[in-house]
Amino acid sequence: VALGRSYPRRVITDLEAGRKQALDAVIRVRQGVGKAFILLEMVLAYACLFALQYGDFGTVRRGPKTSLPMPDIIVQRVRRELGLAPTTSPMAAYQKAVNGLGNIRDDEGAEAGTIYCVRCFVWRRADGHHCSCCQRCVNDFDHHCGVFGRCIAGEGCGGNMGFFKTLILMGVLGCATCVSFMFV
Repeated sequence: VALGRSYPRRVITDLEAGRKQALDAVIRVRQGVGKAFILLEMVLAYACLFALQYGDFGTVRRGPKTSLPMPDIIVQRVRRELGLAPTTSPMAAYQKAVNGLGNIRDDEGAEAGTIYCVRCFVWRRADGHHCSCCQRCVNDFDHHCGVFGRCIAGEGCGGNMGFFKTLILMGVLGCATCVSFMFV
């Protein structure tokens, strides 16, 4: 009779131990999945941060294709400045010549609709913008980000806009993942 009473307790104890082991295994799997999500979000965030910091999307670089031909009004003003002070450097003459002069729009010719930026000395597309922080022209300019110290440019997910949006999304998802797995 004593054996009969102890047998069910042992069976119950074995069932409880099995249930506890199964529950521990489920918790370990959930924690592993949570760590994998956090690791994936971290890797994506670092990749986007790297691309934002070292990518140069949308910047209009100075070169023969983007700088020439100079608008006639600027050429005339520079020649006049150099004629007045022959010892002046060409750059100083250029800066004096464009002082007070706004950007010049080209509505005719092969590159119709482009704008000559008198601060950067380049032709840029009409949707471009001269960033006053970076001191350079950027096509598809959205904003200058003070956090990253870079111009954010692009439409939708083009340029570095996709990296910027993904980085923000990874921050939100990382917080949500951490909070959701705190209760596991």
